[in-house]
Amino acid sequence: MGSEAAVSALIQGLKDVVWQVRRTVASMLLEIGTPEALDAVKKAGF
Repeated sequence: MGSEAAVSALIQGLKDVVWQVRRTVASMLLEIGTPEALDAVKKAGF
């Protein structure tokens, strides 16, 4: 496995983690359900 493949796999893994965190935060904000929280979710692009 070349270093380019390793870097590519690492970047993809980080993107997946970031996506999971964003989804978790968005679902928490949706559960809170205040107008501010819903607005934050819209601004984040969910």
